[in-house]
Formats: sequence, structure tokens, C-alpha cells
Amino acid sequence: MLARIPIAAQLLALVMLGILATAAAMMVITFSGPPPREPPVRLDEVALALTGDPRAREKFTMVEMADLGPAARGMTERTDLSARLAARIGVPPAQVVVMAEAHEPGRGLRSEPPLPLAREGARDMPPADFLVAQRLAAGGWMTLSKGPDRDFARWQRVTALTIAGVALAIMLLAWLAARRITAPIAALAAAARSSRAGARLALEIPAGPPEVAEAARALHSFQQRSMDLAEQRLAMLRAMAHDIGTPLARLAFRQEQLPDAPREAALRDILTIRQLLADSLLLARGVAGKAGPVDLAALCRSITLREADTGREVTLQADGPAVLNGHAQSLERMVQNLVDNAVRYGGSAHVRLAMRDGEIVLRVADGGPGFPDMAQAELLKPFVRGEVSRNDQTGGSGLGLAIVAQVVAQHGGTITLGDGSGGGGLVVVALPA
Repeated sequence: MLARIPIAAQLLALVMLGILATAAAMMVITFSGPPPREPPVRLDEVALALTGDPRAREKFTMVEMADLGPAARGMTERTDLSARLAARIGVPPAQVVVMAEAHEPGRGLRSEPPLPLAREGARDMPPADFLVAQRLAAGGWMTLSKGPDRDFARWQRVTALTIAGVALAIMLLAWLAARRITAPIAALAAAARSSRAGARLALEIPAGPPEVAEAARALHSFQQRSMDLAEQRLAMLRAMAHDIGTPLARLAFRQEQLPDAPREAALRDILTIRQLLADSLLLARGVAGKAGPVDLAALCRSITLREADTGREVTLQADGPAVLNGHAQSLERMVQNLVDNAVRYGGSAHVRLAMRDGEIVLRVADGGPGFPDMAQAELLKPFVRGEVSRNDQTGGSGLGLAIVAQVVAQHGGTITLGDGSGGGGLVVVALPA
């Protein structure tokens, strides 16, 4: 139900939830404060610490010093407390010194006069920082001062953990919301990337935000319009091929009455027109039929044997079976076009098939001059010929590589045109196994 809410509303709800959670955390911190005040220090506790009580010593910081000057700077001696503490631990008054913060005018709380002992009551020790020193038998002093305020540190930890917990909860909710929002978008993008020309988009309307569902419907509609347009183009080409076939048949009949030289030229022209029509129909039709397992090695071997029977120099080197999921007729036409181009421009075709990192790599090399100095994208366009002279004896219709590129793309592969290590042209096709 929440996934079907518009994205803008989900983002607004997430922001509002974060604001409310932050405000609630701040209210908890505010009403649980202010931080606890440090409990008063009793003179009895100081006496127990000086006499070696381990539990009492945990509340104070005790350090041996040779000289009290640096530690007692800014403090004044409280002789009354020194005498009382000496009496409690049973030592002469000269061996115990109690120092308290000096109260200087103009420095906040220190401007207040010290509390008399009668008002300090059970507290015994001054409320501000103090330092107690006991002379050691070997010389020097054992000093005692207030230890860390554990209650205040505990309050700080609780406050920090509360803030961290709220921040973590907001981040977790934001992550979950982001995944919920982006998951249908990612599915839509994956379906668009995996779509092939002439095939329907394999994506149901995602159960997500209405914006994503609307985008999926628009993509379906766009693809349907594209398929309708492609079908119209194919129907037009079929009609043209059918209508042109009849006058071509009449021309083929009439060219028999011409002398030898004009008859051969006319026959070549008729064959060129027929091949151009057939290639145009194949390019417009694209991959047709259902896909299935195809052994590309066996397919290449069949083509190589067929070419050898006609006397063309075509060789094959295959490491073993190379099976992929595809359309056998389209893949056969792809290999045949590559072989025809290699033989036409280079005089020979050397086919090599190998497996590499889960891919089937098909390499077709020739011994010709190589590809012209043109961008690969241009050479793969329809009606672009690598032989720039436009000579019908050395060049084809310009659709061979375009058909190869279409078949490769529709099978999810890649094609690369370049020069071989020993010269000549080299075409590398990589298809997913």
C-alpha cells in the first residue's frame, strides 16, 4: 500500500518523520535535564581515602607530589578543615593541608564569599574544587582531589546514545524508503536495457509509485509504436520486392537476347538488385522466430565446408563446442556475411572461435588492405561500403556489416573492427555463452 504512494508524498512523509523524531529526541533530552549535579563530598569520605580505603579512593584522584606549589596555585588554605581532617585520621595538623578555590571578585561564582562551616553542614568539604595534601614519611605529599563526575559522564553518554539512536533510526528508514522507491525504477531500467529491437518489452507494470507505473506504460506504448512502424516498413519493403520481382524476371528473360558482353553486364545488375532487395528485407525483418541453443562452432564448420566446396579460401580454428542461446538462421547469416566480406576484400577468410570469460569470441581475419580510415560506427551503418570506389566487382551492397551488427546487438554481444597483427582486416564478435 505504501509503495503505491507518489514519490513526492513519500519523500515529504520521510522528511516529516525525521523532523518529528528529532524533535522528540530533543524533548526527551530537555526534560531529562539538566545534568545531575555532583553530590557533596563529606569529610569522612576524604578521611577514608587517606587511610587507604579502596572504595573511597575510587571517588578521588590521588597523586604523589614533591611540591604543592603548582597544584595549589589559585587556591587558599582552609585551616579549619585541615584541623578537622587531621583529627579524623589521627595525625598532627601540620601533616594535612586542605586547599579550596580562591574566591576572586568579578569571576562568576567565585565572587561569592565562602560558606561558613555551619552552613556547609553535612557537606563538610567546600562545594568548589579542592585539594587535600598529606605529608609522606619519606618526604613529599600525597594529594587528593575530586575525581571525574561519573553521574555527569553517564548523562553525557545517555544523551549521545539517544542522539545516535535517533540518527540511526532516521538513516535506516531513509534507506528502506529509498530502496522501496528505487527498486521499481531499477527494474524498469533493467528491462529497457535488456530489450531488443523487434521484441516486446519483458516487463509487467511494476507495483510501485504511480510515476513509475506511468513511465512503464509509456515505455510499453513507445515500444509498441516502434514495432508497428517497423512492421509497416517491412510490409512496404515486401511489397516493393514483390512488385520489382516481376519486371526483373522480364529483364532476365530479355537479356538472353543481348550479345555476350551486354548480357553479362545486365545479368550482374539484375543479381545486384535481387541481392540488395534480399539484404534490405533481412535488415528490416531483424531476428525472427524463437531462440534456442545454437552451437556456433558447428555452424561455422558447416559454412567453412560449404565455402571450401566452391574453391574459396576459408579456414576454421575452433577449440570446441560454443553453445549460446540465439536464432540459428540469423547467426548463420552473420557468419556468412563476415566470411563473404573477408573473401571479397581480402581474398581469404580465417575464422577462429574460442571461449573467454563466459563469452564466445568469433574472430574473422583476411589478408586484404584492412578497413578504411573511418569510424567504426560509420562502417556499421546500412549502405556504407568499405570499398570506396563503389565497384560492383569488389564491393557489395553496403548492408553486410549492418546486418552483422544488428544480429550481434540482438543477441546481446559486441562487435569490433580493426586490423590484424599481420595486416588485413579483423572483425571480433563477442557473444554471451
